[in-house]
Amino acid sequence: MKSSEINDLFNTRTKRKIDRIYSNSKKKPGSNVYVASLYKKINNKKLIKTHLRNFIVLPLLINKRLAVHNGIVFNSFEAKINMIGKYFGEFSISYKFVNHGRPGLGASKSSRFIPLR
Repeated sequence: MKSSEINDLFNTRTKRKIDRIYSNSKKKPGSNVYVASLYKKINNKKLIKTHLRNFIVLPLLINKRLAVHNGIVFNSFEAKINMIGKYFGEFSISYKFVNHGRPGLGASKSSRFIPLR
């Protein structure tokens, strides 16, 4: 793919972030080193484990197995074409969904009329 075709896949915010990654950044000198090591892993490994939740799914990651850390474990997924431009963190949820059940006894005035069993 040409760079102009790749740029059409991303929105403006993503384009700016990619430009910052590939430019010489004085704020984060280690970020380019980590990205370079990530690219080396792409060709060598079947599963790529990373803690980078703010990295963008690029076209060269298509059909690769990725595992993103959510704070407890690595959640693995396979990068598909419709994931281009999204962040790794969107595919590794870092919180547990809350399932609200029935209200407990004394939760409200109307709970007096809920049968206990």
